[in-house]
Amino acid sequence: MAGSDSVSAGGYYPPVGFHFKVEFVGIGNDNDVRFQSVSGLNVEYDVESYKEGGENRFEHKLPVRTKYADLSLKRGMLLDSAIIDWCKDAFENRKFSTAQVNVIYP
Repeated sequence: MAGSDSVSAGGYYPPVGFHFKVEFVGIGNDNDVRFQSVSGLNVEYDVESYKEGGENRFEHKLPVRTKYADLSLKRGMLLDSAIIDWCKDAFENRKFSTAQVNVIYP
């Protein structure tokens, strides 16, 4: 039997195929953290070109706007979870609350 060092979230070892740990800070418990797929982890920067006055050889690209893709979490192990209640509250009651989400790939 393995020692307590091999035990992870919530006192159980996650099933094979659940590679991503997603922590909802302040919502849920230690068992609500495993997902098979996480997508949308990218950032896109819009830039504005600025030509230097008097020196036509240089063109500076300055950041203007930052765009973040939608985060998609697929095939999560959520049973009787506070995260499910949080999502239902948003979808059914139109009551939205923010949450800090940490995505960790072991």
